[in-house]
Amino acid sequence: MTVTPHSWSEGDKCEAVVMLGGTCLKSVMGELVKNTDPEWVPQEVAAPEATAADTPAADTPPGTADIPQYTYQKLGDGPSELYVSHPNGPDDFSVQKEEWGDVLETLQEQVRSAETPVLATPVPGAPCLAWSTEMEDKYRAEVVSVVNDGFVVRYVDYGNQETVAAANIFTVPDSLLTAPVLAVPCSLPGSWSKAAFDSFLELVLAESAVTVTPISWSESGRLICMCKLECNGADIATTISAAQ
Repeated sequence: MTVTPHSWSEGDKCEAVVMLGGTCLKSVMGELVKNTDPEWVPQEVAAPEATAADTPAADTPPGTADIPQYTYQKLGDGPSELYVSHPNGPDDFSVQKEEWGDVLETLQEQVRSAETPVLATPVPGAPCLAWSTEMEDKYRAEVVSVVNDGFVVRYVDYGNQETVAAANIFTVPDSLLTAPVLAVPCSLPGSWSKAAFDSFLELVLAESAVTVTPISWSESGRLICMCKLECNGADIATTISAAQ
């Protein structure tokens, strides 16, 4: 909001032109704004020019501009025959191509052998390597959030999440940071009830063969495919909608 003095009363009260986003509020709101100066007229006042420091980069979440990011892969425009790597729900599931299997095994060997220090500042969005106590292995990951007992991380090449201790989060070497992510995060359009979530998890299992047809891509940090999902011949969005 920009306040530009118009005149001053004898009581030192400023009769001001109030601008919001380059628009004079008095001009827009008319009688909804009390005018204490009978001779007041709207003033043409330009909004201040934004500087690069004031304007965040497009599609960049606040506070993540300087954090290195993994490279996510896009699917082709048409239907793709894939496998589900991890189903969290209709708004968050990951898929993989069958031919990525050998590449993923090689990548995992490199992750296991990487000897890097503990990540000093695990902030949300930060890429890392994380030791999973559930799976007893180390994986490429990114920090999702900070919780009381550690940090929630997402294993980028699979899609599942886990809470891990700070001592189990390590820096990721450049060679593993630049290697493309071997899972595609996906989401079905719409809002889903708990019943729809439960129905989705009954229909879409890990390693299920599915057909994914991209509708759009969200490129705000983590690349997410908004898509149509078919499993065992059924349109999943249509099927779980019946449970809403």
